[in-house]
Amino acid sequence: MTVWKKVHTGNTLDIPTVECLVGGVAIQMSSIANTKEEQSDADKLIETLRDMTLGLDIRKVLPKIAEIGLRIIEETEIPELFQLLDTLVSLSDGTLDLNQLQLHVAMGMEVVNRLHTDNKNELSARLRSRLSRG
Repeated sequence: MTVWKKVHTGNTLDIPTVECLVGGVAIQMSSIANTKEEQSDADKLIETLRDMTLGLDIRKVLPKIAEIGLRIIEETEIPELFQLLDTLVSLSDGTLDLNQLQLHVAMGMEVVNRLHTDNKNELSARLRSRLSRG
């Protein structure tokens, strides 16, 4: 049996194989505490949301934001964003564990940060437009 282990930082990862891969691939996501940059960015975004929703029940605002995100993904059909669908649906229907919000925000930001600049700009413009409508 051959076992291969690689600690990965998030860039492209090539898994060497001989003829065919027999077995599987296991991935353990690093905790947010281990990646201070994402934690810092996630904290900033959550703080911005808190500032924007001052006086409102955040539990009622987050599902609305999730619905906006779902509509934007549906409209843009950017494949890289499809991995955010389950989280946004859970947030939208109120079943997401809000104790895990920081983790989900950080993962979402990581996905968006890896997008091409044109896609990021389009998402940003659509989000600003939707949020300004109320």
